[in-house]
Formats: sequence, C-alpha cells, structure tokens
Amino acid sequence: MDRKEKQNEDYVLFHAHTFKAYYEHKNDLQYDKDRHLVFKLFYDFKYVILITFIMLNVFILGKIIIQQNEEKTKVEKANFVQEGKGIKGKLLPLNTA
Repeated sequence: MDRKEKQNEDYVLFHAHTFKAYYEHKNDLQYDKDRHLVFKLFYDFKYVILITFIMLNVFILGKIIIQQNEEKTKVEKANFVQEGKGIKGKLLPLNTA
C-alpha cells in the first residue's frame, strides 16, 4: 500500500480504466509547462495540421492538372489565317518619299 501511495505521489495516471492507461512521471509533466506555446499548439493540433497540409497538396496538384487540360483544349485554328482577311494592298517601306 505504501508503494502504491508513493507511486501516486511521483506518477500521474492518464486514461484510467481503459486499455490506453499509462503513467507519466511528474517531472516530465513539468517539462511540458516549460515548452513554448507554438510547440504546444503543434503537438495538440498535429493531426489537423497534417490533414490540412495533405489537402493543400492535393488541391494544388488538382489545380495544375486541370489547368494543363484546359490549355490543351484552348488550342484552335487561328482566324486571321483564313483567306480574304488581312492587308490587301502592297506594302512599302516607311521611309520612302
């Protein structure tokens, strides 16, 4: 019983009564308090950041693929090459007088 009480003084139990239960030493928890706020946020939201990064990459790749396909369909025959359009007179140099 004394050993159990000493363990409760030195360690903290997380997720009690589940299969994920584990003990962590109180000194390690003190280290968590010393971490910078940015690192705490990165650790707390690591899955959100990871999913956002993956979705951003998928969006960028999709946009690039769609733009390449649109550029392929934009190639058409130029209208000014057809017969009957353009300059019909003789061309002279500009400095002739």
